[in-house]
Amino acid sequence: MMERKLRGVEHELAMNTRPSLPHSSLVHLVGMAIEELKKKGLVTKIPVEEPRLDFMAYNGFRVYNDMSHLELSSPSYNTPMEAVIFDRVCELFTYYAAQGLRSYFKSLDAYKNNVSNQRDGEGWRAVSYSTHTSILMDRGVCNLDIWDNVEKALVPYMVTRILLTGGGDYVPVKADGGFARPGKIMKGESLGYTISPRAAFIKRISSNDTVDARGLLNQRDDPHADPEKYWRLHDINWEGVRSLYQIYLRDCLEALVMTAYERGYYQNSPVIADPVNAIKELTFDTDALNWKVNLENGGKVDALDDILEGFYLAGVEKMLNEEESSEQDQLCFKLIEATINGLEERSLEYFVDGLDWVTKKALVDEYAEGSVEDALGVCNQFSLIDGTVLAYIGESVSGEAVTAFSWEDGLDFARSAVPWEDWDSLESRVSHALRNSPEGSREYIRGLVAREFPNLVESIEWERIRLYNIAINLEEPFRFNKAMCGDRLEEATRTFTTFTTALREIEKSEDLVIYAPSLDHEKEENK
Repeated sequence: MMERKLRGVEHELAMNTRPSLPHSSLVHLVGMAIEELKKKGLVTKIPVEEPRLDFMAYNGFRVYNDMSHLELSSPSYNTPMEAVIFDRVCELFTYYAAQGLRSYFKSLDAYKNNVSNQRDGEGWRAVSYSTHTSILMDRGVCNLDIWDNVEKALVPYMVTRILLTGGGDYVPVKADGGFARPGKIMKGESLGYTISPRAAFIKRISSNDTVDARGLLNQRDDPHADPEKYWRLHDINWEGVRSLYQIYLRDCLEALVMTAYERGYYQNSPVIADPVNAIKELTFDTDALNWKVNLENGGKVDALDDILEGFYLAGVEKMLNEEESSEQDQLCFKLIEATINGLEERSLEYFVDGLDWVTKKALVDEYAEGSVEDALGVCNQFSLIDGTVLAYIGESVSGEAVTAFSWEDGLDFARSAVPWEDWDSLESRVSHALRNSPEGSREYIRGLVAREFPNLVESIEWERIRLYNIAINLEEPFRFNKAMCGDRLEEATRTFTTFTTALREIEKSEDLVIYAPSLDHEKEENK
């Protein structure tokens, strides 16, 4: 089941320089960062979508400027271990870019988080940038014509999942600790610790906007696949977490819940009275751990026991029992169940080094009690990307470790909690993934063309490869994966003619796999 769900993650990274740069110059900093990754031999000159500062990496990452942030959009993958591997690659890309840029500044630091807090007179102001995820859905059950059904089925999940997926950090609050007004910029008299800082910036249930009027659900219709068959659910409220276990866990959770929704297992969802207020109450409840949610019928239920486990995980279990599933599906279900059970007991100490919001809170309680500035510093230090990321590929740490994130402790936690995965091979798999794309989907051919025919390519988008006189249709997400192609394509790269001949021989359907660009539906529509 999970292997038939294509997903990926977009990471927006923050970079602070000394001397600091005006906002108008940050786009140039992003451009410089991309050039450093090109020098490192990780990023091509092949464009993806935008006319400038938007390039494909050899491993399928889209590396580009997004509102003056360096954004690293992972290749599409279909296993939780690939989620972990390409998340480590994201951190390595960030490190290599920052390392190259340091020769231009007195200092430069890069952070993997989702909120930036600054003093504002006697108070505080903050902005949020995001970690987005995308998962490809059947358009028959996810589209704007039936969006009310999407909201009914998925809003309670979006509210309650933060207890498993939250990254932890501070956001502005009112003097009495109340919620500050959400928006592009949030202001408050003080700071409050949250399970999910992103949750504090949510303004409505659904929106197309990702910057100001952020919603629990995003309505962007941009499938990156056959628009008649697929909807890409653009989930804008993930967070930049560092825990291997949490990255693995949230991928399992998202893939299984969305598959269960797609297959009709979420009828008669619980109706939360005020979802936007509910997620804020949950995210700020880091001490009492009450975690209750008010329902529209006047009842009050436990977010974990009654909603996340009692409804959503129950739907997954029913699906796994009634339909054909893999051992991986079953193991991932058990992992989610065990995590929820531990949180239901409020046994947070077990999740230190496992859930980032718990780990950061433990560090704050130990090293920064009573000082909001020190506490904020602890969170920033945890998010700091430094030379310790070289350990991901078995290299010695460059310079003195500064980050508060412990790679060794996180790896030990993952080994213990997810024993069925081969963690001993992680270093070699991350090293391979620096320059190679996933093989289970269309990413295989995207990466192969980028390596073998870079001078013939106009662009390599998610759903098509554009060359000077032809285009290759990739609107089916698993078309031309490694299993489909075997060694045939790699053996046919001597010339582009032999390559396209091999493509036609592999693809037996009536679809126009290789076609003239004039047949492209987007170009036809824009005439």
